[in-house]
Amino acid sequence: MIKVKIELRSARTGKVESLGEIRITNDATGTPLRGNYDVLKCGKNGRVLKVARVENHPRKSNTIFNLLRKALEALKA
Repeated sequence: MIKVKIELRSARTGKVESLGEIRITNDATGTPLRGNYDVLKCGKNGRVLKVARVENHPRKSNTIFNLLRKALEALKA
């Protein structure tokens, strides 16, 4: 699983506040070259706020940042 944590860090006080996270999980239905992923948007308490999918993602020819972009776009829809 890939977890992308979103935090707010105060430049003034140094306080760190968790705002939520994105979880991207391979669902094991793809092929060695193409992957399918479940995407979860979670609030600061860990509660799932939205669920989305990324399908047929080329594993070898794209970076993790491309997968993250697709995950964010899927959550927007």
